[in-house]
Amino acid sequence: MARVDHEEQEKLDTLKAWWNRYGAIITIMLAVAVATIGGTKLWEYFQRQQAQQAADLYALLKQVQTTGDLVKITDAAHLLTEGYASSGYAPRAALIVAKASVDAGDLQRAKTHLQWVMEHAKEPEMVDLARLRLATILLDEKNYAAALQQLNTRHSNAFSGLYADLKGDVLLASGKTEEARLAYEAAVNALSKSTNYYNIVQMKADALGEPYTAKRLLEYGADNQSRVPGEADTDARRDANDTGDAGETGDAGDVGELQVDETDLLALDQLGDPLDGCLVDCHGVSFFS
Repeated sequence: MARVDHEEQEKLDTLKAWWNRYGAIITIMLAVAVATIGGTKLWEYFQRQQAQQAADLYALLKQVQTTGDLVKITDAAHLLTEGYASSGYAPRAALIVAKASVDAGDLQRAKTHLQWVMEHAKEPEMVDLARLRLATILLDEKNYAAALQQLNTRHSNAFSGLYADLKGDVLLASGKTEEARLAYEAAVNALSKSTNYYNIVQMKADALGEPYTAKRLLEYGADNQSRVPGEADTDARRDANDTGDAGETGDAGDVGELQVDETDLLALDQLGDPLDGCLVDCHGVSFFS
């Protein structure tokens, strides 16, 4: 019996020695593990709350947008771009302000918000869209060099046709007819043949191949900020952009990954409803309408 007690005492002494050596480390490791698990759950909860709040603010912004009041729209969007800049709703809010600013004739405000999207949006296609819209404003301001600088910036392949077409408009407006024709041809090669927009760009490319028509377009563009005449052009672009309501956003924590479908690039339905309206400068149909 004494021997058993002695063996048990040795085991206890060994266990105590082991605990004295490693007990503090184990305690710390357990505390860290508990804190990590708890912290992760807390962070996930915080993220869900932030996403829900951003979604609520965006819904409010969409309501304010219907008023057409630029000041109210800007103030509502500011809550998103300042308080939830990392969310997917913030760049969409900035695009809404840009559209409202163009409608109100405040091009400087529009450019400021488009620049914000280019600097803060996480989705590459959103950046490409903002840059395309900025280039359109610069074209309307006859700032051709700045417009070309934006259009020559690297962008996703899905936007190649749109960028090339607008580049052709800028080059035509600046008097570079042959370069404009080449740009239009590049746009034709990049666009889907199933859209009316493709036919419009093809007609522009063909027209510049005819000396008389090219001269007429060039003269008209110089007097009208590169607005190419022709009701058929305008109507076809309206038809191409008449897509109804855009797609809904995802749940509060996910506005959906921005995808660009080349077969319906004008609509960009998958961008979500803040981007409803004409994507490109439609030469008679506002780029932001």
